[in-house]
Amino acid sequence: MRQGLCSAMRVVGFVAAAAVLHGCDDQKARLLAPTPVVARKVAVAFLDAASGRPIATSLTATVRDADGELSRVTRDGSGGAASTFEVTGGVLAFEVADDATVPLTLTVVGAASGYDSTSVRVEVTGDGSYDRMARMVNIANPPEGVVVAQASAGTANAGGVVQGAGMVATPTEPRSGGSVSFGLPAGTLVTTPSGAPLTGALTATVTYFNNSDTTSLAAFPGGLDVIVPVVGAGGTERGAFISGGFAAIEVRDESGDRAAHFSPPIDLEFAVPAATLNPLTGARVKAGDTIPLWSYDSAMGLWKNEGDFTIASDGAGGLRVEGALSHLTYVNLDWFQGANLCPFPSATLEISGNSALPLLVVVKGDGYYSEQLVTTSTVARLNPVMTIPVVINAYYAGHLVGSVGPFQGLCDQPVPLRVDVSTYVGASCTVRVNRVCTQDATQRAPVGSATVYLLPTTGGSFVGYVAGSTNANGEASFDVAAGIEQTVIVQPLSGETQMSSMLPAAGSNALDFAYMVDCTITGGAGGTVP
Repeated sequence: MRQGLCSAMRVVGFVAAAAVLHGCDDQKARLLAPTPVVARKVAVAFLDAASGRPIATSLTATVRDADGELSRVTRDGSGGAASTFEVTGGVLAFEVADDATVPLTLTVVGAASGYDSTSVRVEVTGDGSYDRMARMVNIANPPEGVVVAQASAGTANAGGVVQGAGMVATPTEPRSGGSVSFGLPAGTLVTTPSGAPLTGALTATVTYFNNSDTTSLAAFPGGLDVIVPVVGAGGTERGAFISGGFAAIEVRDESGDRAAHFSPPIDLEFAVPAATLNPLTGARVKAGDTIPLWSYDSAMGLWKNEGDFTIASDGAGGLRVEGALSHLTYVNLDWFQGANLCPFPSATLEISGNSALPLLVVVKGDGYYSEQLVTTSTVARLNPVMTIPVVINAYYAGHLVGSVGPFQGLCDQPVPLRVDVSTYVGASCTVRVNRVCTQDATQRAPVGSATVYLLPTTGGSFVGYVAGSTNANGEASFDVAAGIEQTVIVQPLSGETQMSSMLPAAGSNALDFAYMVDCTITGGAGGTVP
């Protein structure tokens, strides 16, 4: 590797429409047409919750509006209307129509074989790029704080009626003592989202997430800052969940069809961690306390309140909640905090000591977690939850570089956070993305609005992030730390993912990506394109 340069690019594939050059000019060749920058772009990195890396398997991402309907304002790489996208390389990028009325709320739902589905909410307020991360749990390799059980749940006849009862329970999660179990009694009618019956052998996958580990709470679908329906009043309300534990339950038949509805409702039991803080009382939970049960429609990305349930003794010194559900897949014991939110803009975090390196700021409390990638010294709308104490930590490349708290009730007050990034020597990198003619490398044009995702691979636990999008010149520049190896992932609006490794040196670095286009050259030294 040359000093001061990112390491050589490794191309992993390309997708580009063939450009046919014609009307040749022996003296001069015109450039390929540049890929323009779009006014409003959304990028979502789907990460494995255990490793933190973008998931390698292909996934399907569906975009819905605030009412759960398929989006009518999202566009694919060619500018055509699209609400469902097939994603490879773990990074999704799409366009929001520049004439769409803003502000608007979009929910991006991701589903992949072998993973629990998840979602992420994107608030589009105007022109610009909107970058998000969504963590997905690999059921074969869950993160700390998560346990999984997969077992037979009985059989269903041709009409979808369960013939042999099945009971499935997760192991006790060792760090919290929590777990979840459910049963499918004989005679239960099991149907798909469209109402078709499931038939044959039924297999259930049950995943329990504790309410204390960062890795578990970070995988909460859509995050713990939520929008929920207002019970009995219509409309929605913004707020936050304080978790008492949650689970993902999936039932499929031997053809792979997924259960969505049960009649009568199925029995469900949570073992509630004894250390759970009840935000209504300020004390640890006890028998007789009530806690709301919520269900999540993973296809729609919407929460539904299933009512309040009473916490009871399990007769062996533990606590439990019993309930019944008529639909799946995520179920969640949570206190919704809406009335306790700070008025906008809430608290402001004032960061000092940073040299513009991207920091992951994490707000963590009992049953609560939120994260935000920041590159500025002032961060608004910091943690609206007032009923629980929280600690605020800042990380770079997986290393803790600053901490403050605990705080409670952060409304309308500045919160100073001093970070120490002196260990990391500042560096910068410019990524350049171009379409290049295979037959004539002088024929090239910049690719705008390509997402650049960085993956630090040394120096601590992984924290990846979207570093930016390329401009009209096909370039994206950002600050990094010298000497920390990175994987750079580029995802254009139209085209496959490309990846390259780099070890930036102090000062300026550069890295080039080429999307090769099959061109037909006719005549002499060059050609033109329409």
